[in-house]
Amino acid sequence: MAEAKTNLLSSNKNKLSNGMKSRKSVLLIGCLVLLAVGGFSVSRWFGKDTKLVYFTLPASQGTITESAPATGTLEPVRSAELSFTNVEVIKSLNAKLGQKVIAGQVLAEQNATELAAKLRQAQSDLVQAEAQLQQSASASNNALKTLKRQEELYRAGAIPLVDLETATADYDKSKVDVATARAQVETSKGNLTIARNNMNNAKLLAPFDGIVSEVTGEVGQKNGGGSDQTSVVTVISEELQLKALVNEVDIGKVKVGQDAEFTSTAYPNETFQGKVVNISLQATTVSNVQYFQVLISCPDPKRLLRAGMSTTVNVIVARQTNVLTVSSTAFTFAESYLRSQRSATASQGSTPSSSNGGGKTRVRGFSGGNRPTNNQKLVMVLQGDKPVPRPVVVGLNDGQNTEIVSGLNQGDKVIIGTNQYSQTTSTGSGGNSGQSSGRDSRRMIFGPGGPPPN
Repeated sequence: MAEAKTNLLSSNKNKLSNGMKSRKSVLLIGCLVLLAVGGFSVSRWFGKDTKLVYFTLPASQGTITESAPATGTLEPVRSAELSFTNVEVIKSLNAKLGQKVIAGQVLAEQNATELAAKLRQAQSDLVQAEAQLQQSASASNNALKTLKRQEELYRAGAIPLVDLETATADYDKSKVDVATARAQVETSKGNLTIARNNMNNAKLLAPFDGIVSEVTGEVGQKNGGGSDQTSVVTVISEELQLKALVNEVDIGKVKVGQDAEFTSTAYPNETFQGKVVNISLQATTVSNVQYFQVLISCPDPKRLLRAGMSTTVNVIVARQTNVLTVSSTAFTFAESYLRSQRSATASQGSTPSSSNGGGKTRVRGFSGGNRPTNNQKLVMVLQGDKPVPRPVVVGLNDGQNTEIVSGLNQGDKVIIGTNQYSQTTSTGSGGNSGQSSGRDSRRMIFGPGGPPPN
């Protein structure tokens, strides 16, 4: 029985070993196939020459978006920190964190016993002041009548001058008394307004429809007074806005009314839309870099966003849909390829027929002659197995792809790199330019994006 178990274990071990060898063989064959399909010659890895293969991507229809990047923070459109103006005890607190409120709703209230007493006193003072004004005005009218009678008697020679002067002085004094009484009425009215406002301010009312974002007060707590008093309740609007910082390098592209797209770390798979509504005229310095604040509206029908969330923003400067595009790597490759061709020709001691006297590659087809302008570039197109330079007119560029206005057709195979190494020889510090230091620098010829995925 023991011998049977031993044989069975030995058999399973052999099967497992054979299976592992089989899988290794399959993986090795798969890797070789992938290398062959990717354009790499297997002989390269064994020290032999690599077959030259051009990596291409077809010109294809797509969307190009030029944008100005920014970072920002969401904040409420409206925010109000509510606090009491009078130092009194909080009698009731009806606000709760996250509660929705409507304009005019009572959120908190103070004990207003003393305030009510002051209000009644102010009302009484005003009544007295108005009575005093009425009395002073009546006395002034009587003084005026007396003065007029004395003037008539004096002109008739019935009274001496001193009696007329006394009547004049009495009337002048009555006018001063009226002015003083009128001023006292105005003072009393002001005091009454203050007392009434203090009474009204014993209640905190929601200034607009919104949400309670903070509650710091407590019932029984004495609160209020002073310019730096602590808020009891903070109310914010449900509508949010985005304050974004745009680098001064890009601010010239940003205009009011442009669309904006942004994402939040809280919802990485959601893209939110907005519009530029305001651009600051004053720069803000952050880490020695100048930024301009851009205010962006941000409608949120799903109610996902919250005040204080950080965002990554792209202000849409321009966008073209359903246009012909190529990888921007193609332009870098074309420059490198043509430069290497000129260098190879020059090293052979001859002048290429495709170059002009200044060493620039001559390519027919540019509208302004043989040299490209700002919106004209070169790409290399694979025709058969040969790279052919093709002048193109370009449009928008989003950093990865570029719009082709003219010069290419959909499906054209645009070269973005090769599998070959370029070799350059560096000279020693004390040698001639024609002497090699024995060191060569080798690199694969690709654009900045590297080789395309297999």
